[in-house]
Amino acid sequence: MDSWKMALEYITPAWKELLGYLPTADRERVQEIRLRLFSPLTVSTPDGLWYVNTASRLTRSTSEPLVMCDRRGVEDTFLRLCGYAVHAHESELNHGFIRAENGCRCGVAGDIITHSNGKRTFRRVTSLCLRIAREHKGCARELVDRIFSDGRAHSLLLVGEPASGKTSLLRDLAQILSNPDKGNALRVAVIDERGELGDLDTLHHCDVLTGCTKSVGMLQAIRCLSPDIIFLDELGGEDEIAAIRQSLQCGVAVVASIHAAEIDALKRRPIVKELLQERVFEHIAVLCGRTKPCKVKQLYTGGV
Repeated sequence: MDSWKMALEYITPAWKELLGYLPTADRERVQEIRLRLFSPLTVSTPDGLWYVNTASRLTRSTSEPLVMCDRRGVEDTFLRLCGYAVHAHESELNHGFIRAENGCRCGVAGDIITHSNGKRTFRRVTSLCLRIAREHKGCARELVDRIFSDGRAHSLLLVGEPASGKTSLLRDLAQILSNPDKGNALRVAVIDERGELGDLDTLHHCDVLTGCTKSVGMLQAIRCLSPDIIFLDELGGEDEIAAIRQSLQCGVAVVASIHAAEIDALKRRPIVKELLQERVFEHIAVLCGRTKPCKVKQLYTGGV
């Protein structure tokens, strides 16, 4: 089943039918399906946001009859994503997302209750952002020679805004580098905290750790799986930075991604600034952005 049909599995029936009749060319461009309470059903594409009208066509005109998201449809979609067992997704919802049974990932917004133990729950869900997890086979080939040269793995940081293709590049790199058929056969460990990197069931030759934080997963992989290289998505916390340093001290390369549109923006983040100054990552790739997913705009070697 392709990623578009996988995502539609969880949409409330009336909206699922309308989205199912979108022209093929439009379906292939959709990156996200957005359901906002009392607002038009919206999709994100590389060229921005579009409404869905009642004739199953994309439009930017508010004068056309549009598909409106009511409370019943939003709540029904939310429950379908949870498999009608919200409690089973408490850990994910505490971080603002749901990972559905087939691997689809959905961001959640609404009225949040913060409990005394620090956990967060949703009193009311008002917005869902369902990502279309597309596979871009071969998109990382231009980076492979950077990651593996001189008989060893090298560290890489992928820098890009949301929907710029960071996760797709990470997945493709991990797949290529770990595949014996492609002549690499590196021992690759993937720390998939949010279930995005392995959600297309393509990392057959990798050791994938899910359900744990990135810092815990990295250290566990080093101790138990003897990897040549570790992959992780959405770098951010101090504990993750410390684990990366420890990985490199153990001779294990790291490939990670981070949210930022430009290098200058990255340099203004204190924790990351230290990594850049220390030249922890041998290569840094800045992506073009959501208009050209998976395309590298700038590639730095030896520091920035």
